[in-house]
Amino acid sequence: MKMTTKFERSNRSHSPLSDRSQADNKLADTETIRPRQSPQAISRSADAVYLSESPNQTDEVETVILGDISLELLGGLRRLIVHHRDRRWQQFYDYWLQLAETRGALPSRQAIDPLQMPRGLIPNLFMTEVVYETGNRPRFRFRLLGQEITEQEHTKPGQYVHELGGSQGTAPLETQYLDCLKRRLWLRHTDLSWANRQKSFIRYEVLLLPLARDGRDIDAMIGLAIYQN
Repeated sequence: MKMTTKFERSNRSHSPLSDRSQADNKLADTETIRPRQSPQAISRSADAVYLSESPNQTDEVETVILGDISLELLGGLRRLIVHHRDRRWQQFYDYWLQLAETRGALPSRQAIDPLQMPRGLIPNLFMTEVVYETGNRPRFRFRLLGQEITEQEHTKPGQYVHELGGSQGTAPLETQYLDCLKRRLWLRHTDLSWANRQKSFIRYEVLLLPLARDGRDIDAMIGLAIYQN
């Protein structure tokens, strides 16, 4: 079943941008779309406006319908991907989307095949599994980490997201995982100060995409982390 999309934004409707060529054709006559200003959630870069915490106050939501499942792309995620100068974001999203469209549901962790991915993605990929512990609270455990991630961070396979961060805390990190579990997807833009205060100059972006063995109930996530030293 083919995926259909719909924009919901401030009582106005826009057709989703499905590829870079379509976006380039419409760029000249399309206004720049930005989330509502939120002091704790928004920071600027040369490319666009990024969300560093839960983007609850954005005014652009793209609803993605896949069979009887719906996902929300928050903060103009599709637009950010299309216009980002780093094409790895588009490659990563397109790979996941192709798996989803072929299955007509969320891709499974078993369907991920690194040999079918652009090689430039591999060092920056990671995968987590969803684990339910006491009180049925979801936790997120790293199962796979690309070389670039282990070189930049102290994160190791087998660790949980809530175990990271030390005195800095991991609430901003966990928020993105919890949102992904609720099928709310967005690009996190932050720095490595949570891992080490001396690494605050290393900025990076993270995108999480959901995986499900049965196509519906999310039991894992695949992510891409790109660093800007």
